[in-house]
Amino acid sequence: MLLFVFCTVRPEIGYSVGMLSRVMNYPTEDTVADAKKVVQYLYTYRHMGLRYARGEQAPIQGASDSDWGERASISAYVFLMAAAAVSSLSKKQPTIATASTEAEIYAASLAGLESTFLRVLYAELMGQEITIDVFVDNSGAVSIANDYISNSSVRHFSRRHLKIRELVEESIVAVKKIGTDDNYADLLSKALGRRRFEKLRKMILNM
Repeated sequence: MLLFVFCTVRPEIGYSVGMLSRVMNYPTEDTVADAKKVVQYLYTYRHMGLRYARGEQAPIQGASDSDWGERASISAYVFLMAAAAVSSLSKKQPTIATASTEAEIYAASLAGLESTFLRVLYAELMGQEITIDVFVDNSGAVSIANDYISNSSVRHFSRRHLKIRELVEESIVAVKKIGTDDNYADLLSKALGRRRFEKLRKMILNM
């Protein structure tokens, strides 16, 4: 149920749902208690949801982020159109990144792949091909995506991690820098304090 709610109307619970999904095969009493907290949150804020701006014609834009840790990081992205989220993801990376830049590049590449679908959808609906802006808060990842240079710090990256570079070259996406405080994909990659959570929630729900 929670996964359905995340995918349809409440993208801000993506991180919590992702963490709960990891232990579906061996749930404990603590897991059930945590799931109930998410349900309680949804009930408390049941008046909230995605609010799209009527008549808003702004192109699609997205943001990606990752939570780099000792083991597999979490990739997250959120795409906005008409001032609210139209696509989002919060997922554990299948490989262990050796640096934060590697984790960020992987997350950006996933966002880039989603951009290819959204770009086609936008063209069918609006009759116009666009380049989708993808915002990343890691300067190293932005530099690699826009001007890849092979050196010892990035040579070990898997080729699929660098898909974002190909998409930039084809003008499907444009990777741009965003401040960490304004990166709304951060909401789906890690646990946040209440004030920051509410700020980013407002950005993706538009309410």
